[in-house]
Amino acid sequence: MRKPQIVVSTPFRLHSHQQVYALQQQRYLQKYICSTWHKPQSFPYKYFRYLPKALQRKINAFCAKRSYEPIDAYYVEQHPFAEVVRVLLNELTRSRFNKYLVDWQHQTHDSIAAKRLKKLHPDIVVGYEISCAETFRTAKEMGITTVLDLANVHYEYCTPLEKIFDGDDFDHQLTKAINQRKEIEYRHSDYILCISQLAYNSLRDNGIPEEKIRLVNLGADLSIFQCKKHQQNEKFSMLFVGSVIKRKGVDLLLEALQELQLKNSELTIVGANDHNDILSKYDQSLFTHIPFLPHSELVQHFHKAHVFILPSYLDSWGMVVNEAMACGTPVIISDNVGSKDLVTKENGFVVPHGNVKALQEKILYCYHHRDELFAMGQKAGESVVKFTWEQYARNLCVVIDDIYKNRK
Repeated sequence: MRKPQIVVSTPFRLHSHQQVYALQQQRYLQKYICSTWHKPQSFPYKYFRYLPKALQRKINAFCAKRSYEPIDAYYVEQHPFAEVVRVLLNELTRSRFNKYLVDWQHQTHDSIAAKRLKKLHPDIVVGYEISCAETFRTAKEMGITTVLDLANVHYEYCTPLEKIFDGDDFDHQLTKAINQRKEIEYRHSDYILCISQLAYNSLRDNGIPEEKIRLVNLGADLSIFQCKKHQQNEKFSMLFVGSVIKRKGVDLLLEALQELQLKNSELTIVGANDHNDILSKYDQSLFTHIPFLPHSELVQHFHKAHVFILPSYLDSWGMVVNEAMACGTPVIISDNVGSKDLVTKENGFVVPHGNVKALQEKILYCYHHRDELFAMGQKAGESVVKFTWEQYARNLCVVIDDIYKNRK
């Protein structure tokens, strides 16, 4: 049987680089349409080394999230205009209009990808949520099989939570417009890939036929994130990794710690702040903030931490949970983090989302029982052995083969 020719389209990387690499390995990949992709030997990237050192560091951090060395540059088709405009305007406005710029970037990318389909004529197009409504409409007109990769959950599950973590910044009109596009994407998708049981259930419970849904869990790179051999730090050390936004529950974590005032303890927050003022509202002695770390350095922080904490209001999966557990660090996460599927009472804790008291209770348990945490971390490492990117690739390709075989 002829191998399928597949186009993957997304304006943001998310987990698409692993998907694209898996398809490339099977010779299924036709094109990877993205916003910005770092090609070190191409214009303009090869001239970045002549920029001032401070600017180089900032650009390198940006590019690190928009590259993956195993992907052959031949397959990558980048359209950077919208992302460059968004990033520059965010810098000028301190991200005041970021959500509108992000939405504009999604729509701009969607329009570009739809036009490119008419030239490429793939068998299957994989589009990412909020950025493929027009692409899928065009695909259906052309008889192309459509696969929605849902990195989130169904919008009916998500919207009430967005009202909580967005607070006064919640924009009803923008959310309504985005949800209408999501509805079009659901309707025009032949299949929907989701990344957790949480996401699967949200789709099923909101009327998406189960025969249309395929669950493919995400993984971690166990060649980088390796289990620690001993606990390196005597001071009680907590770690949060993720964007410094309310959605990730960083405000809940800081509120919990500000009340607890734990002696001889430390919290390290690793993640982009993007000009929001969450951190400024709390006692600065509570934490150390690091805007970005490459994986090679992030591993050291996972090894140093007694416990990893991700109290998100909503996270469809949360790859950092895999990575923390792979490093032998027990976790405290909320019940709205999809990777809770990995967590048992032997390797971590799951707390109700938005519940500061429950979060404090588990932090205090870890603080007073830190002699138990190393053994819990070893159990955590054992729990994620099957959740690798290699296994993700195998599961994905089984799904794609089935989709191609049964295409209409």
